[in-house]
Amino acid sequence: MEPIAQTRGFESQAGGPPSQPANVASDQPNVWRRLPADAGASAAHVHQSDALSRLVSLPTVWWHWTDEPTLILGAGQLRADVNGDACDAFGVRVIKRHTGGTSVFADPSLLGLDVALPPEHPLMLTDVVESYRWIGEAWVHVLKLLGVTGRLVSIESARTQPRPSTAVESILRLACFGSLSPYEVVVNGRKLVGLSQVRRSGRILLQCGIYLKFQAATLSQLLLVADRSAALLELEAAAIGLDEAAGRDIPRREVMEAFTRTLSERLGVVEVDGAWTPEELEYIERA
Repeated sequence: MEPIAQTRGFESQAGGPPSQPANVASDQPNVWRRLPADAGASAAHVHQSDALSRLVSLPTVWWHWTDEPTLILGAGQLRADVNGDACDAFGVRVIKRHTGGTSVFADPSLLGLDVALPPEHPLMLTDVVESYRWIGEAWVHVLKLLGVTGRLVSIESARTQPRPSTAVESILRLACFGSLSPYEVVVNGRKLVGLSQVRRSGRILLQCGIYLKFQAATLSQLLLVADRSAALLELEAAAIGLDEAAGRDIPRREVMEAFTRTLSERLGVVEVDGAWTPEELEYIERA
């Protein structure tokens, strides 16, 4: 592989000065491991993500999705928020993840990405919120390559977002895509890319989620809400799928390739196909 030219900082989309990850690049290629994409069970993905957050020793990207409909609760979310009867009727599993605060409905339309960084990596800042900026900016660039105009959510916008009416308080409080956090990505004010992170032993795991198609009706049925019709309208107004944002269906592979191109062009990253380490596999097996 040829050396990569010095990387450029992203242009800020959320106010404030541009982020400056230029010290990531060096005279040698900035190599990141790309794990094989996986379409297995979400419960297994949770353990695999946990292994990365605890053991990763080199920058790693890992794409995943599931063919098994699953309601994934946030780290601190209660199972009492779930409409168990609806989950049973639709054959939806319910599990809990180690990141994020509220629920995500996973099925083939939800494309997940883990980016795990080892200790002392220059993209891992001491400021937890600012550590999201670079990856939010990366997603804005990815969307541009896909023909979609995205915008970063500023810290101020996230803090001052209007509170929902009483009738729909529950659905927007319970669903990850019902609210906004700093440096997530919106299209016409509707959330398209959700972000979360966890830090362990000096490492950081950044998790991203983007719906190829957003199914608000399904999610609204799986959560306990007082006024389902009103909640559905609010959830549809709060989030958007990539197909609607782009005006066309976009396959996973095209999204993944756009992200790889973005890392290369903007951060000088060379993704190299790699495998799980023996230590990671041992941890996953024990989980």
